[in-house]
Amino acid sequence: MALSIVGETFANKWFPGRKLPETFVDLTGRTVVVTGSNAGLGFESVKAFYRMGPARLILAVRSLDKGEEAKKKIEANTNTTGGSRPQVDVWHLDMADFANVKRFAQRCYDELDRIDIFLASAGVQNREWIVTKDGWEVALQTNVISTYLLTLLVTDKLAQTAKLPAPKPGVVLKPHLVVVASDVHFMASLNDQKEPNIFQGLNEERRFNGEARYFDTKLMEVLITRFLTKHPKFSFESTGVVMCTVNPGFCRSELGRFAKGPMVVAQA
Repeated sequence: MALSIVGETFANKWFPGRKLPETFVDLTGRTVVVTGSNAGLGFESVKAFYRMGPARLILAVRSLDKGEEAKKKIEANTNTTGGSRPQVDVWHLDMADFANVKRFAQRCYDELDRIDIFLASAGVQNREWIVTKDGWEVALQTNVISTYLLTLLVTDKLAQTAKLPAPKPGVVLKPHLVVVASDVHFMASLNDQKEPNIFQGLNEERRFNGEARYFDTKLMEVLITRFLTKHPKFSFESTGVVMCTVNPGFCRSELGRFAKGPMVVAQA
């Protein structure tokens, strides 16, 4: 399965004649929020969104200094397709801190008139046992618990946006809440699935498997998102919000920033 995923990804990205199409949507007047946006996939995403010309683009980052550097690079090297340049703001977001996640979500309500796209790209991949200040293994908290705490907290804001008139007549775009998942969820074993409490099982050091943890968190992202899209409160029929996961393929990123020792830092 692993070789099949890697082979398909390489073929899609680099095999002649199989170049993936680039998506473009006119984002005039809209607001886009991207977490983990100072590097890797998040950074590439905000560059793409910037070219589409939204009114506001929020870079949600753990390091404000790195976020400001990313902002400078985007504004200096990226062109829009027309109209005025987006207002780019750098906001602090630490997914390894529940209190910070809640403050960020509240800031979205307090300072943003609308959210048309919320891309949850922040994530980590680690093989060592690391615990956050909240007492959770860092990948479990960052990739799963905090990701869904944040997305559920901001869903109402996107639902409110769904009821607003389109900023530009004729351009129809339903609000999107997107979690960056991965094809490696096919390789997840999730050995703790039979535990009375899966999260408690995953949070025990004696049961921790650094090789499998990232795979497990990506599987949980897919399963939780599927569950939410069918839940009466969060379904598209109830909110008008498209909630989904995406697989970016095999890419160079900074997922392994918490890792110790050599490892391949990539998203698949």
